[in-house]
Amino acid sequence: LIPRPDTEILVQCAVDFLRARLAVGGAACTIADIGTGTGAIALSTLHYTEGTHADAVDISPAAAAVARENAETLGLTERIAVHVGDLLAPLAGRRYDMILSNPPYIPTADIAGLMPDVRSYEPHLALDGGTDGLNIYRRLMAEAPMMLKDGGAVAVEVGIDEAAAVAALAIEHPRIVRTKTLKDLAGIERVVVGYTE
Repeated sequence: LIPRPDTEILVQCAVDFLRARLAVGGAACTIADIGTGTGAIALSTLHYTEGTHADAVDISPAAAAVARENAETLGLTERIAVHVGDLLAPLAGRRYDMILSNPPYIPTADIAGLMPDVRSYEPHLALDGGTDGLNIYRRLMAEAPMMLKDGGAVAVEVGIDEAAAVAALAIEHPRIVRTKTLKDLAGIERVVVGYTE
């Protein structure tokens, strides 16, 4: 999947959060990027933060291979491990400062109406979020908070009109104490962040 400019909002959120964490004397941070695709989110975050390490996961072996190739091209192979698997499953037992994801969020019925350059060329696995677009968020917000370190955060990109529903899913988890929503370049609520104590 080709990253769109709005995904920069998610990356900037991650970079700001991790830099602030390091500034207060934190150790080198660890992140997980779930549904990494090309690795753009994880690799950009690594590039703009000192000493951060990442685990990146994709269900597609082909996507994981592209992410590994991009990591090599960018000289970041020592700071990232790319896993093939379903969401957080390959990372069981690990803890992170931040978990990031730009998952499939387009409702199934809306895919046929997408612009041809998206509908015809992007893998449907990377687009289809189920009937209401929230399938992956339900799973992420149920599982990710338990894998965060104290004071950690989960941040996800969301589709149009999905931010409130995703924030509600996040705050349902007992470890999430507050949420924040960030707008994209067009003023649309695009990133939801959930914070632990």
